[in-house]
Amino acid sequence: MSHCSYSLKLLLAALVVGSASGLTKEPTSSSAPTITWNDFDGDGFRDALILKAGQPARLLKGRKDGQLDDISVVSGLAAFADAHSAIWTDVDGDGRTDLFLINRKSGGHLLRQVQSGVFKDVTKARGLRLGDGLVSASFLDYDEDGRMDLQTVDASANRLYRNQGDSFV
Repeated sequence: MSHCSYSLKLLLAALVVGSASGLTKEPTSSSAPTITWNDFDGDGFRDALILKAGQPARLLKGRKDGQLDDISVVSGLAAFADAHSAIWTDVDGDGRTDLFLINRKSGGHLLRQVQSGVFKDVTKARGLRLGDGLVSASFLDYDEDGRMDLQTVDASANRLYRNQGDSFV
């Protein structure tokens, strides 16, 4: 398994310039990348998710020494390109942080963390039918049952999907 490590300083410089040591591909869009920080694995170190138009999602795992390891391929997130926003939350109550990616072209993707640092797309399996043009989303416990429900906004409607544990309705 090969992976790259980056310092926070190198990561930020690469995002400003657009490339550094293969950290990013040549930009296909003028839009700036989005970075979301989260300790997805609960080890006490911040991890970075980088989203940029035309490029695969990048997940960088934080280490004690301040370096960031690129685990995009191993995590399964490299398969998702063109996401513009991300929301971290524990959707299924298993104690692992799951991820919802928002993509204007393909809608959204609910990615369940099935083991530490490995994500699986469960969008359709959980009953979510998210169309093109998704603009934003948020999680909230709308019905106060202890499970995170999903609210989405697209060009035509605001929708609320109630979390039933193993599916959304």
